[in-house]
Amino acid sequence: MSKLRTPWTGHWREGEFTGFVQWSLGEEPILRRYREETGDTFEFSSDPHTRDAQVASGEVLAFFGRYAEWIAENVFGTPGRGAIDSQGKITMNRTLH
Repeated sequence: MSKLRTPWTGHWREGEFTGFVQWSLGEEPILRRYREETGDTFEFSSDPHTRDAQVASGEVLAFFGRYAEWIAENVFGTPGRGAIDSQGKITMNRTLH
């Protein structure tokens, strides 16, 4: 089975990033912005058999990879550039090591 790799993979804050990505999947404004900016139309199937096929084919992992990359670049920040401050504002050029 493949593993999701992100700009935060192996970083000491990887858990924070993963939690943020999971939370953001439930936030419609963030998902809407992602879809508008990327044109990504992937949807999780409501049918369990189709959803299993999506997982088995790698569609789900591919979507998570695209989404996590976009979140890192546009919302959360990457280990060497950008972050969200305590008030939820994006601050660029801030090193997070």
